[in-house]
Amino acid sequence: MKVIERLRDIKIKLVEKDILECLQIRKRWPHKYHFYNEPSAELIDDYGMNMQHGLYDLDNYLNYPRLLSMYEKGFTVLLANILDIHSELRKVESILRDEIGHGCWGNLYFSKGGTGRKPSFDLHKHPYDVAVKQIYGTSPWIVGDKKFKLKPNDVLYIPKETDHQVTSIDGKKLSLTINLT
Repeated sequence: MKVIERLRDIKIKLVEKDILECLQIRKRWPHKYHFYNEPSAELIDDYGMNMQHGLYDLDNYLNYPRLLSMYEKGFTVLLANILDIHSELRKVESILRDEIGHGCWGNLYFSKGGTGRKPSFDLHKHPYDVAVKQIYGTSPWIVGDKKFKLKPNDVLYIPKETDHQVTSIDGKKLSLTINLT
């Protein structure tokens, strides 16, 4: 698949500071995106479930101090619809749009790891293909009946309806997922 090859060729230079700065743009992170009815940010709790309680203030925008506190405790943060938040990600979106002929949805999985924290949702699948690009850190994966350990700049293709999961967090990591519909 040519999209996967193009993703391998793209070097994404994002660091923790870049993501934390973007998260402070309060109105960029509504509780739900109106068009998709999806939350802009979630945490993966200790049971592998998504957690939104307490992440948003009364105006339904991200409570950055709360999210930062949970991130510092080792929770994985899922940031949705992020291909506009940084020049490096806008470049990815432009290349993918040229390649597949339309826009796509991108998410970041951002973590510093923590004892006993779940790195990912439990084994699950999607009705669309997914491409994963490791930006920094490492991510051990199970995809179907195979195991992979993604290192920076590695790209993994997950066909639709294929069970997958990240199995652990060794330290700080940032992964980009692209939903290929």
